[in-house]
Amino acid sequence: RRAIRHGLASGLGTRAISIVLTLAAVPVVTGSLGQSQYGAFALVAGLSALLPFSDLGLGSGLVTALGQATGRDDERESRSLVSAALFGLVAVSAALLVVFLALSYWVDWAVVLGLGNQPFAPQVDSATKVFGVLFIVAMPFGLGTRILQGLQRTHVANYWQVLTAPLVLVG
Repeated sequence: RRAIRHGLASGLGTRAISIVLTLAAVPVVTGSLGQSQYGAFALVAGLSALLPFSDLGLGSGLVTALGQATGRDDERESRSLVSAALFGLVAVSAALLVVFLALSYWVDWAVVLGLGNQPFAPQVDSATKVFGVLFIVAMPFGLGTRILQGLQRTHVANYWQVLTAPLVLVG
């Protein structure tokens, strides 16, 4: 119960800080890019909302199975579960990276995103390619949060999120 309360409280705090920092970043980014380019930036950056779903359910399955193994104090099974999930996500990421890079050779992402007629379309295409590669490479790293959740240490994951949230203003 204590872990649930702690995770809930830290999660609410994390969300509040994240919202405030995002709202603070909007005027800075809009002033720097202009409204049209900010719209393109927001569109590409908004694709990051798909990251939690990119693990194809492996993360959610890991949370459940790891929680059960942890409840039984079965450290060997816990390690095995984490290794299998990590290996699976690395394999999926590698395959997706090959497909994405092959598609990027022929696809103009600015056109796909409906921004092909904008003067900054080449930058949108490049930014989307960079974002796509980073997104795919980051997929296995999302397991860190899921591992902490499975170990009933959600509050630790939330604290890390609070520590990294200011990077929104720097990046």
